Amino acid sequence: MKAARKFLTFGLISAIATLVGCGGSAPSKDEVQAMFDKEAQSIAQAAGAKGSMSNMAPKVSVNEIKGCEQVRDNVFRCTLDVTTTMLGRQINKVAAIQMTQSSDGGWVVVQ
Repeated sequence: MKAARKFLTFGLISAIATLVGCGGSAPSKDEVQAMFDKEAQSIAQAAGAKGSMSNMAPKVSVNEIKGCEQVRDNVFRCTLDVTTTMLGRQINKVAAIQMTQSSDGGWVVVQ
């Protein structure tokens, strides 16, 4: 169970770190969801090499973007209401994340 918590924590931090944007407007709910989906897929692929860990990738669902503000050029701080599902358990959380848009048009997390 300790490994599952570490894996979940790593996955959430990685997903959050992938949410950053460069452009004139804040990300939409669909864009943020796409970022989380892409990160979950990366985690699942990496875990697949570890055998039994492959089914432990968390699924993050964006329920709502409560608000976004531009904090500096091309960086937005957004407050998200998300539900994370892992190993049959759901965790609801509100978190603030700074994001910018990557060169491929997707959003990534910045610090």
